[in-house]
Amino acid sequence: MQQESIVLDRVGVLQHLASIYRNQRSGILDLRQDHCLRKLLFRDGLCITAMSTLAEELPGYFLFMQNVLDQQHFDIYLEKSSQPDMRQWELATENLNMSNTQLRDWKAKYVLFVVQQIFRTPSHTVAFENKIFSQATAVLCDGPSLIKQSIDCFNQHELYSIQPLLEQSDAIITTTEKFPLQSNDKTVVGLRSIIGQSNQLNTITSNSLLTLEEIQRHLLWFSLLGWVKISNQAQFIQTSHVAMLSPQQKTMRQSIMDFHALTLDTDYYQWFDIDDEAPLALVEKQYKYLQSTLLHQDNDDLFHASEENLTQNLRKKIDQAYQTLIHTDARQKYAAQLQKPLTQSFAADPVIAKFKQYQQQKQHKQALQVAYNHLQKDPDSVALSILFVEGALTSGEIQNPSYQKKSFELVKHHIQQNPHRYEPLFLLGKLCLFLQQRDHAIKAFTRALETRPDLPSLRSYILEKSPDNGREIILLAISAKFESMTYYQLLAVNPNASRKDIHDAYRLCCRYFHPDHFYNQKGQQLHEISTRVFKEMASAYRILRNINTRKTYDNSLLSPDGSHQVTDPTAPPKHFKAKEYYALALDDIKQKNLEGALVNLRFALQFEPDNMLLQEKITWVQTQKKAH
Repeated sequence: MQQESIVLDRVGVLQHLASIYRNQRSGILDLRQDHCLRKLLFRDGLCITAMSTLAEELPGYFLFMQNVLDQQHFDIYLEKSSQPDMRQWELATENLNMSNTQLRDWKAKYVLFVVQQIFRTPSHTVAFENKIFSQATAVLCDGPSLIKQSIDCFNQHELYSIQPLLEQSDAIITTTEKFPLQSNDKTVVGLRSIIGQSNQLNTITSNSLLTLEEIQRHLLWFSLLGWVKISNQAQFIQTSHVAMLSPQQKTMRQSIMDFHALTLDTDYYQWFDIDDEAPLALVEKQYKYLQSTLLHQDNDDLFHASEENLTQNLRKKIDQAYQTLIHTDARQKYAAQLQKPLTQSFAADPVIAKFKQYQQQKQHKQALQVAYNHLQKDPDSVALSILFVEGALTSGEIQNPSYQKKSFELVKHHIQQNPHRYEPLFLLGKLCLFLQQRDHAIKAFTRALETRPDLPSLRSYILEKSPDNGREIILLAISAKFESMTYYQLLAVNPNASRKDIHDAYRLCCRYFHPDHFYNQKGQQLHEISTRVFKEMASAYRILRNINTRKTYDNSLLSPDGSHQVTDPTAPPKHFKAKEYYALALDDIKQKNLEGALVNLRFALQFEPDNMLLQEKITWVQTQKKAH
C-alpha cells in the first residue's frame, strides 16, 4: 500500500488527527521528525496503540517516570530494550504484578503521553497507511479524548490561528446532528444546553461558569470533531438561508455559482458555449436559454440580501456579452481585444491576469507567489485556486512545503465549498499522484467523474490509472447521471464536434463500454447497465452523425421553451432537462414531499408544456396536497 506523505506543522497534525476520527479511518499514522518515528494505530478512527523510537518515549521510560518501575527494574529494562524485535510492553512489565485492566489503563495513558510529545515539535512528515485491524484489539483512546488532549498542547494564540472566529465575540455556534445527546462529561452536557438556548459566543460565555479560554478550547474541540459549526454573522445568515431552499433551488444556486466562477477566467464565447464563428442566430438562442434558466427573475431569491446576488451580477455580465457578440462590429473589436495581453482582457481578474502574465514569461515562482499572497487573504477564488495548484504541480514548485500545504488546503476547502465542481477533486487526484498515492488518486478521479461523467479527460485518466476496473468505474458514473445527460455528454464530445470527432468518440465507446465486456459480471448487473447505456450511445451516434437529425436535436437542446416535439404526449418527458426534473419529482413523491414534487413537475413542464403526463401528475399532486 502506497502512503501519502506531507510535511505538516502542529496545526496540520491536529487537523489530520481530527480527520481520521471524523472519517472513521483505519490504519497507521506515521509521524517522522528528524530521526524520531512515532506511530499511532487507528481502527475506525479510534486509537488502539502508540509507539515511538525515541529512547525517552519508550514504554519502560514512561513507566519509570510515572514511578511504576523502580530504578533496578528500569536498569534491567534499558539493558534489554535495545535488542532487536523486543516487545517493549512485555519487557517493561515482566517484573510487575499488573492485571490486564491496569496494563490497559497505562497503555491508554501512554498514548496521550506520545500525543503530547508529538505537539512539542513544530512539524512532522506525516504518512497514513490504510490497514484493517482485528476487532479483538482493545481501543485505548477514543477520538474525542485524543483530540481534546491534543488541543491542550496549544496556547490561546494558536487556538485563534486554528479557528480565527473564536476571537470574535459575535461568532455564531450551531450544533450538528453528530453532537452526542448524552455524555459522561458534565461540561459537554452543560455547553450543549447553553448552545441550545443561544448560539452567540458572547452569550455562551456569560451563561457558563467556565473561563473564556476554557469555552474556546471546548468549542474548538467540538468543531474539529464535527459536533458544531462556527461561523460569523454573515456566514450564519447565508447558511440559514440556503437551508430553507428546496433541493431544486439549492441545485440552481450551485449552478449559478459555478457559472459565475466560470466567467472569471473565460471569454464570452465560452460563456455562451459557442465558438468564435457561431452565427448570430445561435448567439440569440443561447442568450434566451440563459435568460430562461440561470438568469430567471425567480433566481434572485436564491441569494440572501446580505450576500452578493450572483444572479443579478450574471445578468449584467451576460447582457454585456450578448450586446458584444450580437453586433458584428463589436464582435470584431472583442476578438481583437482577446489577442492583447491578458491584463487588458475583458474577462480577466487582475490577480489572475498578473498570474498568467508571469507564467507566459516563464516566471513561475513569481506567478505562484502572487497567487499565494492573494489566496492567503481570500481562499474562495475557485479559478485562482485551480491555477495555483496546477501551476505548482507543472512547475515542480509543489516540492515547496508552503505551496504543498496551501495546495492541499485549497483543494480541501473547495471540495467542501463546491461539491458539484469536478476541478478540486481532479486536482486532489493529481496531488495524490505526485505523492505516489495511486489508490487515493483513483478515488479522487472517480469522485470527479461522478460529478462530470461527460469529460473525456477524466475518462482517460481513469482508464490509464486503473486499467483493471476503469471501464466499470466510468460506466457506473455514466449510469448514475444517465437520465440527465445529452447525446454529446454520453459520447464525451463538444457540441461543436466534427463528424470525425463523433465517429472517433463512438469507436472509443464501443471499445470500452460494449456490453460484451461486462458479460456475466456481478450477477449480470453490470451487463444490464452496459446494455442500457450503450444502446443510448448507439442512438446518440446515429443522431449526431447525420447533419439533418443532428440539427433537429440541437434545436431541441437550445430551445428555451422546450418546444421540440414529443412523439407521445402521454409518454414520460424526452427533453433532457424535463427528464431530470421529472425524476426529482418522483423521488419527492416517494418521500411524501409533495411541495417539492410540485415545484419539480412545474420545472419539467416548462421544457415540455404539451406533455399530458406532466399535467396529470401536477393535478394529482395538487389533489393529494389538499387531501392532507
